[in-house]
Amino acid sequence: MSGQMVRDLVCNTLVALGIDVVDLGLSTTPTVEVAVKMERADGGIILTASHNPKEWNALKLLNNEGEFISAELGSKVLDKAANDNFFFG
Repeated sequence: MSGQMVRDLVCNTLVALGIDVVDLGLSTTPTVEVAVKMERADGGIILTASHNPKEWNALKLLNNEGEFISAELGSKVLDKAANDNFFFG
C-alpha cells in the first residue's frame, strides 16, 4: 500500500546525500544479502511489509557483509538520524 512511497523516500534521501543506490526492485531478503557482497556495497536496506499489517513497512538494515546490523550499530544509526544535521546537495 505504501511500499513504493517509502522506497522512493529511502532511495531519494540516499541519493540526495551523495550515496550511490542500486535498486534491486522486488527481491527476496537472501537476494539482497548476496547482492550487497557482489556489488561491494557499504550496506543494504530491505523494505518489507511481509509480516506487518498492510499499512506498515519495515526497513531491514544490512552491513557490508550482507548481514543484519547489530543492535549496537542499529542504536548508533537511530541516534545519528535523530541528532545529526544533514546536508542534501
